[in-house]
Amino acid sequence: METSLSENKKFWDSEASSLLINPRFAIQEKELLARAVEKYDEKGRIWLRSSGTESSGKGIKLVALKKSAILKAAKSVNDFFGLSEKDVWLCGLPIFHIGGLSIYARASLSKCLVVRLKSWNVESFEKLIKNEKVTVCSLVPTQVFDLVNAKIAAPKNMKLVIVGGGALNSDLLEKASELGWPIAVSYGMTETSALMAATNPKNIKTPMATKMELLPHVELHPAAEKWAIESESLFDAYLWVSQEEAKYEPRPEPFVLDDHLQVESREIKVLGRESEIVKILGETVNLNELKEKISPFYKKPFFIQPIGDSRRGFRLEVYVEESLDGRFVDLEVINQRLMPYERVSKLRFVDQFVRTSLGKINKPETIRKIKRLKEDIN
Repeated sequence: METSLSENKKFWDSEASSLLINPRFAIQEKELLARAVEKYDEKGRIWLRSSGTESSGKGIKLVALKKSAILKAAKSVNDFFGLSEKDVWLCGLPIFHIGGLSIYARASLSKCLVVRLKSWNVESFEKLIKNEKVTVCSLVPTQVFDLVNAKIAAPKNMKLVIVGGGALNSDLLEKASELGWPIAVSYGMTETSALMAATNPKNIKTPMATKMELLPHVELHPAAEKWAIESESLFDAYLWVSQEEAKYEPRPEPFVLDDHLQVESREIKVLGRESEIVKILGETVNLNELKEKISPFYKKPFFIQPIGDSRRGFRLEVYVEESLDGRFVDLEVINQRLMPYERVSKLRFVDQFVRTSLGKINKPETIRKIKRLKEDIN
C-alpha cells in the first residue's frame, strides 16, 4: 500500500490542526481529549499523546507540536542521512506517535514513497521490504530483537535502519550488524519532533556505530547536572487532561532534558533517565549499563526493576519474558559477574510482557499483570 504524495503534502501545508491518538481509545476518552484540544489549540498544530511515562494524578498527557517544527526536524534527518526521492520508506510504527508521523514528514519533503506495515511480524516485514525495494525504515529495539532471533538477514536494497524508542544494547547491535542490518542508533522524543541525535552514516557497520552525534538543528547547553536543548523543532506545550480539568503548560524555558547525557563537542552518550540511575549502598548504578552486563545470560527480552529498600537504597529484580517451566536459573552465576552493589536479588519470569503500541515493553503494566496473576492464584 503506497501513500499518496499529494495527500501527504496537503496535510503538511495545511494550517488545520490534528489530534492524533490511538484509534482503540474509548469514544468517551477521544471526545474528552478533543474538547480540551479545541479550547487551547492554535493553527498548524499536531497534538500527540506522550509516549513517555505519565504522571499519576495529572491525567492524560498531550504534547502540542507545530507542523513547521516537525518538518524542521524531518529536513535535518533527510540531510544528515542523505535521503532523497530515490528512497522508499517503510513505516512500521503508529502514526499517532512521533516515530511513525515523522516518517511521513521526511517522505513529504524528499518526495519519496512510503509503504506501510500494518502490524508487526518478521515474516510480513521481510516480505514487504523485499517486494517493495524498501531502502530505509525505523524500528524499536524489540523489533530488532525479533529479527535477530529469527535470523532474518537484511536484503541488499536496505541502506538504513534507524533504531530508537529505547536503548539498543551492544550485543544485539553486533548480532544485527552480522546479519547485514545497517543500523543507526538514534535518540529523540516527542518533545523534539523525533530525532535529535543519531549515528553518523559514515560509522554505520563500524565499531563506532554506538556513538551518536547531534543533528544540525539541535544545540545543547549545560544546565546544572543536565542539559538544556535549543532547537526550532521543540514542542509548544503540554496539555494534561482529566475528567475534572484540562491544564495547559507552555514549554518551560529553558527546556531541560530529563535524561542524563555525556556530551563531548557534538558527540553524545545517553546515560539514562533519572529513574534509570539509582544509588545502592552509596554507589551509583546505571541500569542501562547493568543491562549490558546481564544481556549475555538471556536470549529473551528482559528488564531490570529497582525496588526501594530501607537499608540498601534499592534492590534489583530482573523480569524475563520466558516461562520458568522446566528451567532452573542459578542467580549466583549472574551475580558473580557483577559488583556487590549491582547484584540482583530476584529473577521473575513472565510468559509474555505487556507492550505499548510501539512494541516497547510496558514495565508498569507488566508488573501489574504479575500482581493480578498472583492475586488470582491466591
